[in-house]
Amino acid sequence: MGRFLFLLSILVIVEAQKIDQPAQVKSFDQKNYTNANKSCVEMGLHFFSVRNQKELEILHMQAAVILDDVLPWWVSARNYGKDDDHLDFRWQDGSKFEENSRLWAPDPACSTRRACVEIGTTDLRKLFCGTCLFPKNYICELPPECY
Repeated sequence: MGRFLFLLSILVIVEAQKIDQPAQVKSFDQKNYTNANKSCVEMGLHFFSVRNQKELEILHMQAAVILDDVLPWWVSARNYGKDDDHLDFRWQDGSKFEENSRLWAPDPACSTRRACVEIGTTDLRKLFCGTCLFPKNYICELPPECY
């Protein structure tokens, strides 16, 4: 059974629904993408990478329960393209996040080199692009050796 961890001012453990996934930490301490990633590392964690639609749906559901609005949450994917005309989205581990992935919202609005990937708590349980410089909540995960 997977477990999710939500980081408020304390850690709250919330059980996932019968999935074998690593634990996650969600923070209400909003940071831009770069600082959110640094924060995960400082806690001995990794920036979270979404592996499939089922996991994304569970994260959406848990985020909506904890934070009942549409505030977005950073995940590890971002654009590594060299300019605005060459989008190259990758997860933190370097694996490619394809532009035609079913995890994307129908119009993710990815049009800039400084685009990072986020989830929201809206009914549309997909991934969106956001400007990396804006502070948002973020999701970290325990390293693989912890589960």
